[in-house]
Amino acid sequence: KEAKKMRTTALSFMVLFCDAGKATLGHDGPCPLTLLPGDLVLIPPKQQVTLSPLAEKTHLLVTTL
Repeated sequence: KEAKKMRTTALSFMVLFCDAGKATLGHDGPCPLTLLPGDLVLIPPKQQVTLSPLAEKTHLLVTTL
C-alpha cells in the first residue's frame, strides 16, 4: 500500500484507529508516530498528516468530526 495524505479543515477533527497491522503517521511535529493495533489518535483542525502502512494487512479506521 502507498502513503496517503489527509487534511483536517478549520472546523473538523480526525480520529484514527489502528485495527490491525502497523503504520507510520507523519505530521507537522518533529517525529512521526508509529501506530500499532489498538492505538487511537485525535488530529486537531488545520493539520495535514501522511499515513504510511508498514505491514501488508494494516487496517486503519478514519472518522472526521
